[in-house]
Amino acid sequence: MYSILSYFLQFIEQKLGRANPTEKAQLVHALRGHVLTLSQQVYGSHVIRKALESVDKASQIELINEISAHVIPLSLHEHGNWVIRCVLEHCTEQQKRPVLEQLLENVLTLATDQYGCFVIEHVIEHGRPEDREQIVRSLHENLFTLVTDQHGNFVIQHAIEHGLPEDRERIVHILKGDILKYAQDKFGNLVISKCLICGTADQKKALIDNVCVGGPQTLQNARQLMVDEFGTHVIQLGRASPTEKAQLVDALRGHVLTLSQQVYGCHVIQMALKSVASLSLHEYGYWVIRCVLEHCTEQQKRPVLEQLHDIVLTLATDKYGCFVIEHVIEHGLPEDRERIVRSLHENVLTLATDKHGCFVIKHVIEHQRPENRERIVRSLHENVLTLITDPYGNFVIQHVIEHGLPENRERIVRT
Repeated sequence: MYSILSYFLQFIEQKLGRANPTEKAQLVHALRGHVLTLSQQVYGSHVIRKALESVDKASQIELINEISAHVIPLSLHEHGNWVIRCVLEHCTEQQKRPVLEQLLENVLTLATDQYGCFVIEHVIEHGRPEDREQIVRSLHENLFTLVTDQHGNFVIQHAIEHGLPEDRERIVHILKGDILKYAQDKFGNLVISKCLICGTADQKKALIDNVCVGGPQTLQNARQLMVDEFGTHVIQLGRASPTEKAQLVDALRGHVLTLSQQVYGCHVIQMALKSVASLSLHEYGYWVIRCVLEHCTEQQKRPVLEQLHDIVLTLATDKYGCFVIEHVIEHGLPEDRERIVRSLHENVLTLATDKHGCFVIKHVIEHQRPENRERIVRSLHENVLTLITDPYGNFVIQHVIEHGLPENRERIVRT
């Protein structure tokens, strides 16, 4: 029965799209008294929306009169909210005024509902300035409630993104004093992040200053956000100015290794700051190092590289550290690549027969300059009989055969 009804409603929807005025009037007549029921059905709501889009003004008024008696229940309904949004989009100001008046009287109820929030967002983005202003005023009055609400936070984000500059300014002004609280909230962090994405330079600075400026306590606050499940999303310096980046780097000094080894702290360093030195053999930490090497200035990453050079062998044989060494081999400056090859050359046999180190040696063969590669290959030749029977070493020899010079292959064959 339901499938037959669904098919019929889809037929009506299609019919409305190509019917002549007389046929449309007949269809609207058939809808009378059933608008509420249909608006709350998945296919029925499509029929009502199609009717609102395609019938004449007199017929629209008939439909809206039925809708107007149920604006809030429909706005809170899974399918009905689409009908309300259709009224707002396709009807004249005079026709939709009764609908808007009810919406404006129930902003908080709608903004905190999983479907009603979409109706409020629609008015913010597409409504007249005076209606938008009234809604935003209600949002400001209930900002603390909405920021931490699972649906309301999206409405606030919508106001930040699509509202007027003064709307964003007021939201930032209200939130900046409690940024630590809201940045660590499951939903509040989304609002703070949106402020940092869409705000002006001054607005971003106002928020970041409340985390980083003011001495040891605020620096501790910054680190607290870095290791928080939600705060970590806020402390992302891709959105910060060089000055703000420097402030957050100060907060990290002396704590990078600890942060790199935490599930949330590591993401701060990897994806956000990109300006910190650390040594880490951790599942998350190695991404931190690679990100620093890839995105930071030479001056910023020099301390990192100097520390890496001190523990090349440790990193090269580590599950995650090997990726860091491979990155330097492939993308580092010639002098850093040279130093790493010297360190590797002293331990070629150990590395070539190691589960992770063998990949580092293969990387040297594939990406290093001929003179550096030759040094490593010579050591491999000296141990070729051992390596070809080793579970990892044999892959290294295969790599030499595939990527080495013709004389390298010739020498292996002779051996």
